[in-house]
Amino acid sequence: MLSGKLTHVLYIWHDGLIAVSSSGRQITASRRFSLAQPLAGDVARPEPGFDDWVQAHRRDLFQIVVDSVDELHVVEDIPKVSLRDRDALIGKRMLQRFRDARFTAYRLLAANRRANQPPDGAPEARVAKGTRQVFMTALVNDSTLNPWYEVLRRHRVRIRRLSSPALLSQDLVQLFARDQSGLLVSLNPAGLRQTLVIDGVIRFSRLASIRDSGAQAVRDEMLRTLQYLSMSQRIPRAVAQAGTLKGWIVDAGIEGTDSLGAELVVDPAFKVPLMRVPTQALAPTPVADWPGLGVWVTALRSTNGFADYTNAQVRQFDQLQIWKNRIWAGAGAVAATGLAIMIGVSLLLQAHRVESQTYAKLHESYYVQISELERQLQLLPVSAGEMRAVVESAAQMRARQISAANVLGLIGQAMPQDPAMQLRSVEWRRSDDQANESQLAGNAPDVTAPDTEGQVPMAAPMGVPPARASPCASWVRSPARWARPRPMTGWPDSPSG
Repeated sequence: MLSGKLTHVLYIWHDGLIAVSSSGRQITASRRFSLAQPLAGDVARPEPGFDDWVQAHRRDLFQIVVDSVDELHVVEDIPKVSLRDRDALIGKRMLQRFRDARFTAYRLLAANRRANQPPDGAPEARVAKGTRQVFMTALVNDSTLNPWYEVLRRHRVRIRRLSSPALLSQDLVQLFARDQSGLLVSLNPAGLRQTLVIDGVIRFSRLASIRDSGAQAVRDEMLRTLQYLSMSQRIPRAVAQAGTLKGWIVDAGIEGTDSLGAELVVDPAFKVPLMRVPTQALAPTPVADWPGLGVWVTALRSTNGFADYTNAQVRQFDQLQIWKNRIWAGAGAVAATGLAIMIGVSLLLQAHRVESQTYAKLHESYYVQISELERQLQLLPVSAGEMRAVVESAAQMRARQISAANVLGLIGQAMPQDPAMQLRSVEWRRSDDQANESQLAGNAPDVTAPDTEGQVPMAAPMGVPPARASPCASWVRSPARWARPRPMTGWPDSPSG
């Protein structure tokens, strides 16, 4: 069931149709439709209510079980050939067997399956070497299905699966008697369905009309079927004499199942043990008013199917809807991906826009600062080259360890030999190592520490004769001469110093 829609299982037989609607595993409703009485020379058609019902549920999912007497099953041996040749050979065999049947199916059997027994009933006959067995089945006459199927096709409803009670019997037997041999019997609206399974493979199925639903009537019908199968050697003689063939009776709708007995005697050498199969074990959810129908509804919904009549035409509109859903899902995924890409691009553009605005503001701030610096430089009484030299000297001084000797040496080297140069006094202060490190790190010096050492005042700050200028410069270049602080007057090399 897809997209929360209902699933409808249609049980079709010669007298009508029963629609069982379900949501998930819960059966919600069941309804019966009949065939309208045909006019002279006309074919039977479904009652008008069925057309309206299908129209109301045209978006739901449908599965069909057709219970018809016109169903044929064959097991044949084919040679082991390539895949393409094998398909062609099977198609040719099915065309010979079933002529123009529209609904056919086949299934290759496992390599270890037993072959059809020869007429003399030789035990344990195996598949001939170099051959493979294939199970083939067909609705040789689809007159039971066709009136209802045409209405479903006209409304283009989605048919997921088309099967029959005989084919579903293969799956039911595997649930409680895997790969065993026996006769599965069930009472359906169409009649008593009997399906022969040999080693887990369908070999024969029969639908018999029965007027009495009692246990004795079921026993009598089973006895006639087993006698026919034994006489026609559909049941291998070795299987019959070994007593491995069992009778499995689904008790739904059969009255007095306790009186079925323990075995059914076909002849003195052929006895069939009877086993009652509880309906609850096969169909936990029964169908109201149709107790035997729940078995096939459950088998159709819960099993993959040994073989069924679902072909490309049956699933045409279902496949179209599946592709539509895939296209819509793909389009949704593409749209979601495109939306995610658009959101990502929008976020990137927004981030780029914010980043551009930030860069623009920084550029504007830097431009304002540069303009202000240029304006201040224009007001300075020095040239650009001199200012550049000062900046480079300051950079060099920051890049090296500063000491008093280095500073005074640089001053002495930079002092021009100009007679107008006057040196009024020299003051110095020698701090401890911690203060020096603080000053080197750019911190303010501790003015409260008692680290002032001395002062050298100049006796003649003004009007220094040119001959005395050279000793001043030499004194500045050689700071070791005043390494020890002492008060002094006049020039450092004067007798008073």
